[in-house]
Amino acid sequence: MSKRWYIFRAAASQALAAREYAKAEALWYAALEEAEDYGEHSPRLTDTLEGLGEVEFRLEKYLNATAICKRLLRVYCEVLGPDHLNVGVISKNLAMLYECIGRKDDAVPLYENAVRLYKSHMGVEDPQVHAIAAAFSCLLLELGRSEEAINLQKDLDSTDYDSEEWRKSGTWRIDNVREQKTNP
Repeated sequence: MSKRWYIFRAAASQALAAREYAKAEALWYAALEEAEDYGEHSPRLTDTLEGLGEVEFRLEKYLNATAICKRLLRVYCEVLGPDHLNVGVISKNLAMLYECIGRKDDAVPLYENAVRLYKSHMGVEDPQVHAIAAAFSCLLLELGRSEEAINLQKDLDSTDYDSEEWRKSGTWRIDNVREQKTNP
């Protein structure tokens, strides 16, 4: 089993934590090259895509981050099912990215899905539910859909949370996972 992926991942995570985004980006791309050998549904690949998506977001490379999150959302839906919390996490990140690139109408169903999944898994009182709902309400207001925004807020009754935070799914555990490379 190759240890190169683990080395790239660890170094990329350290660079990201140190806010050395250009360095982290290069290391995440190196990790991606290694992770691709393990298949589309590999925890190595999804972990790498999450890290790479975050660093591209931090670098304001929103189109790159969007493509990465779309791929990640597809994989999570296939592997974990459409009602898994990780699908909600990535839906929220992708909605935020669509807002960044001006595709606000495309963000709406993703926010709806994220709010639904977070409420289902975390409960209506969870601060993350409120943060996502607040971001969604702001978008609805921008789109002239004030009645929907008001109804959403009535359900939650709070907007004092940071909605612009990047989220990580946290379900896939890479350590102690033994995988075999897939044949190209």
